[in-house]
Amino acid sequence: MKLRVNGKECIGCKLCVRTMPDIFFINENKEADVQKQPEEMTEQLRVIIESCPEHAIEWED
Repeated sequence: MKLRVNGKECIGCKLCVRTMPDIFFINENKEADVQKQPEEMTEQLRVIIESCPEHAIEWED
């Protein structure tokens, strides 16, 4: 299981960072990125993935 942000799709809206700052951060390219891999898919993480305006966040099994 791996959480990934597609930098080509990310617009840097910071929704994920504001909601889960322990998992996401804004990198030097002003795009969201993963700073810590979660141990499992949570409901909060599922909502963030579904709410991303550009669908840039992916959960790979």
